[in-house]
Amino acid sequence: MADQGRLSKKAAFVLTLMEVRRVPSLPKGLPTPPATPTFSTVYIAKKQWVKVADAIENPDDVLILEGWATDDAEREGMAVFATNVTTKLAAAKRATPAA
Repeated sequence: MADQGRLSKKAAFVLTLMEVRRVPSLPKGLPTPPATPTFSTVYIAKKQWVKVADAIENPDDVLILEGWATDDAEREGMAVFATNVTTKLAAAKRATPAA
């Protein structure tokens, strides 16, 4: 998908497209999802984006999203409306006890 990773900044939110290829570790008993990539249109409130915009420039960091997902028939994928946004390195830093 040509627009993957490209940001579109709107008045109140940031829009990007992400491709999910890797299936996370799922609880025992759940069926294995299909291995085909899933494309997601992701909507992130500007207030949340400001907190991760600089961090995500680091090639060693990745975006972690929590949110509400729904079918996006227009793009033949999923739409995710982010309710919480952080990065892998920021989450690890918060999990490390202060010395």
